[in-house]
Amino acid sequence: MLAQQLRQLESNGILSRKLYPQVHPKVEFLAADGGQALSRSLDAMLKWPEQRHALLSAHDGDTPPESY
Repeated sequence: MLAQQLRQLESNGILSRKLYPQVHPKVEFLAADGGQALSRSLDAMLKWPEQRHALLSAHDGDTPPESY
């Protein structure tokens, strides 16, 4: 299942795959141009819970603001 997902990400331009032809096969997956662009969005999504927690903590029991 993992190999299938990685191949799909590769075909969508999110990842690039590099195969090393050696006795114990080695494959590296790196972020392709599409993956680099996507990483900015993912970073923002990962920061959202921290920002929300800080906002909730700042109100400390008050009625939460309408922004969330």
